[in-house]
Parts: sequence; structure tokens; C-alpha cells
Amino acid sequence: MRDPQVVSFPMFDLPELSGQTDRLWSAWRDATSEVGDGPLNRVEPSLALLDHWSSDAILLTQTCGYPFVAALSHRFLIGTFAYDCLNDDDPDGWYRALLVTRASHHHQSLRNYDGLPLVVNNLDSLSGCVSLGVALLDAGVTSIGPVTETGAHATSLALVQSGKADLACVDAITWSLLSRVRPSAVAELRIVAKGPLIPCPPFISGDFASAQKFRSSAPAALNALRAESPETLRSLGIRGFVPMTQDAYDATLGLADRAAQLLPVALRPNNLDRATSGKSELRTQNCSRSGERGGPSL
Repeated sequence: MRDPQVVSFPMFDLPELSGQTDRLWSAWRDATSEVGDGPLNRVEPSLALLDHWSSDAILLTQTCGYPFVAALSHRFLIGTFAYDCLNDDDPDGWYRALLVTRASHHHQSLRNYDGLPLVVNNLDSLSGCVSLGVALLDAGVTSIGPVTETGAHATSLALVQSGKADLACVDAITWSLLSRVRPSAVAELRIVAKGPLIPCPPFISGDFASAQKFRSSAPAALNALRAESPETLRSLGIRGFVPMTQDAYDATLGLADRAAQLLPVALRPNNLDRATSGKSELRTQNCSRSGERGGPSL
């Protein structure tokens, strides 16, 4: 079998930031010795994200925190980035998803959204579905209205803007990036609440030795990029690398169990086989994505 070759950055690869993501990968590749077998070029996933992340060909990719522990136990953790758009009160490598409604919506408390239509990017998304369910439960919501699965955070926001849904939950990194490069995507919207503290999307590898090398080389790669092209890191909102522990992501299983009291969270034991075969209660079984190219992001 050939060594893993596939490299992807599907979580925050907005079209407007594709060049910056290419430069990020080039710096990381140059700082990492003896990985892969031949040219290592970043690709756009052609499969559903869960299938892509599960592929034996994966050398380096970024996934969503909950699917990582619920369905990707055969992948090896590298770490995550510290993002400069996040709350300074939260530790590096952690964040809270944002519950978003229309600016014109008069409700000020999540409790007032009891029974109203919701939108999620994906039913296995830590930021878009799990965080939403936990935040609603904590606010005392006991029933929900129709739930629409969109496949992308940006699409979820568009449905809230149009009035087809009243509430969405998106990761703070996507919200910040869209605010800067595509302000129309967040226009006429406001943040009504925040979700629980959760770990940022992890980078993973299908090869243990490669995971260790990428983990070791990440700080040097970011330092080199900071010296050569500081605007690249500023554009991507990255300020550093965090070597996260497995325990941080394992804790998302408990959050998913709680969220499932209110929302049809995917990848739980009673629906894992159905999810991993590409089926879903609504549409796809990807994770969140901030762009529109079919796959997800947080």
C-alpha cells in the first residue's frame, strides 16, 4: 500500500482565502521532513467529508471535533490552531459557537425560541448542531420547531437572513472570516447567545509517524510564515499552534448525548452505521463548512 498522500483544509477554506490557505500548507510542508511519498498538493475533497476523513489516503486534514471521536478513532491527532478572533477569556484551542438570529428579531433570550424553526449545517457538527442543542437545553427550551440541515454554515446564515429559519449556530471562526471577506453573509444578523466551551477543529492524519512530525513542525511553520508573510496569518485569523490532548475531544461525546435530548444528532451509537453509510435523517452526514463547495467545516 502506498503511503498516505492526500492533504486538505476543508474547514475554513473559503474561496476568498484559498491563496492564503495554499501558503499556509506550503509553509507547513516545507517545515516537515520525510512525510508522504511524492508530491503533496492540497486537494478539494471530492467525497462526503466523513468518507474523505476516513480514507486511508489521508496524510493531513482538518476535521470537526465531534466526528473525530465519534467516527474517526483510527485517525491520529496532531493539534489545532489558536485563532485570534476568539474570546480572550477562553484558553487557546477552545471556543464557543455563536447562536445567531436576525437583527430585527425581537427575542432577547434563547428561552423565547422554544418551538421556532432552526437550521443546522450538519447533524454531526460540533458547532452547528451539538452546541446548539446544549445551549437551548441550558436555556430551558423543551421543544423545537422544524430543523433544516443545509450542509454549510454560510447557507444556514442565509436561511436566517431570509426568514426561513429563526436561529442558527455557527463557529466563531467562520463568523469572523465571513465578517471580513464576505460581510453580506452576516448582514442584518446578530448574536443572541453562545454555546458551551468546545475544542477547535483538530488536524488529524491517517499515519501515526506523520502525525507526530506535523505536530512537531507546526510551530516552526507558523513562525516561518509570520516572518515571510504575516498578512497570510492575519487573513486566516491564526496566531499559533496548540498541541491538544485526546481528552479534550473525548468530552464532546457527553455534549452530543445532551444535545440529542432535543436535536437529532448524528453519529451516536444508535445511528452510527446509518451515518457512516452516507445516509441521514435529513440530508448529508458531513460536518460543518463555511464555504459552499459541498463539504463542511466546524
